[in-house]
Amino acid sequence: MDNILKFPVYVLTQTGKSKLHKNLLSTIREASCGDGGSVERSEGRRFNPRLRSPMSMYPRALESEQLKQEVTHIEEERIQVVNNIEELEQKIKDLDNQTEESVREMEVECALLEGEQESEMTLMEREQELLDQLKKKIHRVEKPRNSEKPQDSGEQTQSMEHLEFQKLEREINQGEEKDDQSREILREIAECQRVAVTRKKVKRKTLFDI
Repeated sequence: MDNILKFPVYVLTQTGKSKLHKNLLSTIREASCGDGGSVERSEGRRFNPRLRSPMSMYPRALESEQLKQEVTHIEEERIQVVNNIEELEQKIKDLDNQTEESVREMEVECALLEGEQESEMTLMEREQELLDQLKKKIHRVEKPRNSEKPQDSGEQTQSMEHLEFQKLEREINQGEEKDDQSREILREIAECQRVAVTRKKVKRKTLFDI
């Protein structure tokens, strides 16, 4: 009887222990699973790269805006430099054209001056020849006057008064004729010299104006 009475109690005791053990195990598992899920969720919130706070994104946005401003500023400077280069190239072209035009004008002026100089040299040579001819004329006119000899004193057929009168009359006529020729030649010489001096003054003024 004692054994029979003890068996159910043992059975009940073992059964209760086994149930209690199962319940404890299930509770521990649930607790462990719950903690693990919360840890995983917390880790997911902490390390997920897609989930960022606004404060963490602000520095990146500020850097991006600064980069945009720098790029815009560099682009504006590039455009300004290109415009300056184009202006300098245009100025160089204008200076080249002005230089070429000045060279052409100078060549034309030099050719004109050379032609004028040749013409003036030809005129001066002619004037010099004319002066030489006039000097020769003066020499021919003055030579007979200086080379005149007194008449032979041996002429006894004419009286001294008549001879002196004829001589004086001849000298007067010859002197007047020679003086007229001399004055004419001197006037021509003076006119030639005046023309030559005037031409030299005009030439000098032209060279100074250039």
